[in-house]
Amino acid sequence: MKVFLIQHSHSDPGYTHPRDEVGRHQIRNIERSVGFARRDPEYRWNVECFWMIDEALRRGSPLPDGFLELARQGRIALTATFLNGSDHLDAEDFRRMLRYARAFCDAHGIPLRSAMQCDVNGVNACMPDLLCEVGVKRMAFAINDERGGTPFARPNAFSWRGPGGGRILVFNGYEYLRANVYGMHRGFEAFCGGAQKLVDDLRRTNYALPVCLLQGCGTFDDNGLAAPWMAEMSRAWRENSARRGATAAGSGGARTGAPRLQDGEPLTVESLEFVSASIDEFFDALEQCGAPFPEHTGPWPDWWSDGQTSAPLELRRAYEARRTLRAIEPLIPATAKHDGTTFDAVQRDVWMYLEHTFGSWRCVGEPEAPDSKRQWADKSLIAHRAAEEVGFLTEDVLCDLAKGDGCILFPPQCTTAQYVVTQVPREDFPESGEVLFQPNAAAARAWVVVPKEPQAMASLITWARPAGDPLVALRRSGFQPMTFEAHCNASANAAARATNFPLVVVETLGGTRQQLRHGDSSIRRDRVEARIGAIEHRECELWSAARCSLEAPGWRGLSVTRRTWRDGRMHEFLLSGVKEYVEAPNACFLVWRPQAKPDEVWAESGGFWHRPGLDELPGACRDWHVVQQGVEMRWRDGTSLAFHSPDAPVIHFGGINTGKWGRGLDPTNGELAVCLYHNYWYVNFPPAAPGRLRFRFRICAAPQMDARSLLSSWNSPFLVHLDSPRARQLRERRLSRLSSQAIR
Repeated sequence: MKVFLIQHSHSDPGYTHPRDEVGRHQIRNIERSVGFARRDPEYRWNVECFWMIDEALRRGSPLPDGFLELARQGRIALTATFLNGSDHLDAEDFRRMLRYARAFCDAHGIPLRSAMQCDVNGVNACMPDLLCEVGVKRMAFAINDERGGTPFARPNAFSWRGPGGGRILVFNGYEYLRANVYGMHRGFEAFCGGAQKLVDDLRRTNYALPVCLLQGCGTFDDNGLAAPWMAEMSRAWRENSARRGATAAGSGGARTGAPRLQDGEPLTVESLEFVSASIDEFFDALEQCGAPFPEHTGPWPDWWSDGQTSAPLELRRAYEARRTLRAIEPLIPATAKHDGTTFDAVQRDVWMYLEHTFGSWRCVGEPEAPDSKRQWADKSLIAHRAAEEVGFLTEDVLCDLAKGDGCILFPPQCTTAQYVVTQVPREDFPESGEVLFQPNAAAARAWVVVPKEPQAMASLITWARPAGDPLVALRRSGFQPMTFEAHCNASANAAARATNFPLVVVETLGGTRQQLRHGDSSIRRDRVEARIGAIEHRECELWSAARCSLEAPGWRGLSVTRRTWRDGRMHEFLLSGVKEYVEAPNACFLVWRPQAKPDEVWAESGGFWHRPGLDELPGACRDWHVVQQGVEMRWRDGTSLAFHSPDAPVIHFGGINTGKWGRGLDPTNGELAVCLYHNYWYVNFPPAAPGRLRFRFRICAAPQMDARSLLSSWNSPFLVHLDSPRARQLRERRLSRLSSQAIR
């Protein structure tokens, strides 16, 4: 068997060091690799992600002398992956990111034939199609199975077909530091001992391919340092057969009855051949070995994306920034979208926030440590900066279009015929009530519902989307206060259920985060439903509203407001409250159940519709799914239901699945448990997220309803420019974001 040793440094920006420092460190790794390659023709280096090269180019930093020539020769391999992405990045994000490496390699004559995804235990279902678009048809996975799993028994190779028909060859290998786990970087004796451990592991899974991939780094760490040991140990292995034989004998030697490889050779330590290689060299050998690769199709959900809900405010702002940026993109001239512009900076901030690394390796165990504070502050800044900058950019675009008091702009995807809702800054309207606007289109009506909370966002509602011109001018025409009338008291649980309020459930662990990490089935999960207080009602021309106060552990001022449209088809919920600082492991869910069990449940994640619990690759995450467009439920009588939350994308199907680890998912009971918050990770994520939080939800059901088109419209909200003294003052005090100047 030929073992290809793949050296790379796992890109974990913000985990071991701050993001900018990691970028500079990875460029230094390329500098070191250029020097090693010049001295040793067998040395190989693999650039795991393209973002650090792109970052250096954007900042005007020169790439190391000799790098381009070695990359053309294939001795330093570039891969198509921009970042190790999570499921919160959708298909369009990955499509745009893949273009960077493709453009760079085409410009410099560098081969780009493979991709890598390390650490994260899943990837977007559309990845086979997206890679084929840029001419890449091989991808290596090096999954970290902490708090998750991996499809099939690894290592293995298979053909993965995307929803668009694109096919890539996948090698699902050991974790990205397995060579270091074996201790092979510690000298020749340790290398030989690691070879025996590799054989033992391959025998346990009856691995039969004549080639195998083994990844590692110069040092045993994320963002590790490049070193020449793989080339040196491979050469020593060839030249010291007697010495390695003695080491193998001391470790048990060749065993009788050893499984045989595809070519009939027994799998023993003596049968191994090691070579320092690039990822392209490995895939070339894999394709040439003549083995049949089984074909699989379906999504590969990521076990780790639930961790993003440990910071629900920042997650919501990153999602808002992406939605808004895409809505205004057709209105921005091409000269204002190239590298270095506000558009480009916002897009990159969203990508960097939604990639897999979140904070310092010790931010949960030692939240007061300086690096914990600094690295989480850096991550949080990215989301808030993206949302703020895209807000300014949107106002610049709409202000140019309005030429009057205000306007509403409907993006092409926003096709909903009625009841369209979006959010506008609360600070523009000091009143609490309904601010009425008179549009210039007879088919449309608009008003702003301003809640009392000063930190809340106001809801702007239109009666209908006008036909023809998507731009509707607005003039303020009146104001009326908004009041609620008390309906019942604190013992109103039955009344709340009759009003169809969802449940709010607070969960605490009767154990440690480490127990949950290892899937300990004995860990206790205590769940408490929020106690219902007073219910108040409000009526108006188009809808009725009810507000219910709640009492739940770890929350203050918690309430849920439900707005129901007069025809009864659509409900909107707003959950708002102040989360207290609680470091103990806890979670909060909004649980909603339809009145009848659906016959089919579909969810959209990253651009691909699938049936949770049925369509995923075996061994992929089923406990929760990142749902970006929404959930569609279907009944045999033709009724459809659309469920959507723009603020809380992580959903458990079939009930709360904490600690199940993929066993027994039944989404057709209809229960949706939307994860609002949890701090169950023992590393990488902040231990608490205190402060005011708000979550929006929409549910619409009707016979013969096109639920998917409705969900697409909800995810392409209309944009609003409202003229007010406060808005004018803010515009006068800042610069236009339509400039081509870089945002640093």
